[in-house]
Amino acid sequence: MNTRQRDAIRLLLITVPLSALGGVFFCFLVGRVQTRGLLQGALTGAAIGLPLAAFETRLFLLRLSDALRRFSFPVHLLLKTLFYFLVIVLGIQLGRIFVERPYPGFPLDSAFVSAVLFSFTFSIALNFVFLVRRMLGTSVLSNFVLGKYYRPREEERIFMFLDVEASTALAERIGHRQFHAFLNRFFFDLSEPIRATKGIIHQYAGDGVVVSWLPAGGVRTADCLRCYFAICDQLAAASSTYVRDFGVPPSFRAGLHAGPVVAGEIGDLKQEIVFLGDTVNTAARVLEACKTLGQPLLVSRDLLDYVALPADLSARSLGPIALRGKKEPVELLTVKRNTISESATTVRQGL
Repeated sequence: MNTRQRDAIRLLLITVPLSALGGVFFCFLVGRVQTRGLLQGALTGAAIGLPLAAFETRLFLLRLSDALRRFSFPVHLLLKTLFYFLVIVLGIQLGRIFVERPYPGFPLDSAFVSAVLFSFTFSIALNFVFLVRRMLGTSVLSNFVLGKYYRPREEERIFMFLDVEASTALAERIGHRQFHAFLNRFFFDLSEPIRATKGIIHQYAGDGVVVSWLPAGGVRTADCLRCYFAICDQLAAASSTYVRDFGVPPSFRAGLHAGPVVAGEIGDLKQEIVFLGDTVNTAARVLEACKTLGQPLLVSRDLLDYVALPADLSARSLGPIALRGKKEPVELLTVKRNTISESATTVRQGL
């Protein structure tokens, strides 16, 4: 079970009880506070919440969810609304089947209409939360809700700037529409390694992405470095499909740096949580150095001051490098996986 599936199950375990509570709340609204009525409300809410949450988290209804995503927004919205309505009607009927004896059939009475309207409104509200969560990311949404960065605060952060290698030439060769499809798949393939290493996608920038970790998470198992090599493995496994669809295997560069930043909410018409400071600028310059030095991965010495290098990885210093916009040179290092013999030597040396 991968990290996405674990997160989906965790969300499912929250949504289904919440939906059951919504059903109980509806019973209180309409005055059905006897035990049988409350039980029916809870069962109805759970029966509605389970398939809708499974659909939104792409857990059990993955094929249906992916099929709807291929349509334009108006068609997608219409089909999704019909799916919601069908699930709600069936959920209400299941609640009646399990509780009401004898089963009253399929009456279109005022109680049924009220239940459908309430369930539909409640489900749309949950769907809106799912949509915002997907657009912002779970951690960003929680930070907005809790007001963590309402007032700017200083904190330590690890950043990885990553972009597609030779993207301009690729876009010219395959065309802008195909390049969009390439980037969409590329970013999709990055998601699981980033999620698995507790990274946060700070932003997409053209053909690149900025990923961030809090030092507590990044230091624990060198998550930021593990992420880079997990992405390499993910893209290598999917290489044949990229060659088939776009004519080239995916290739990328990454630069990592760590240090203090100021984090806070910014903007009016469109609000974001931004990270400002020399640390972010330096991380971007480390990525630029990958191109000039011909390296797929570069990390700063500051990054390795935060992260203990695992035994299966080794670093080689390229010395102090002058970076654009920086007064003082920055020591950069390459990091690679060790062979089995190199790992054994590293362990013996106590590194």
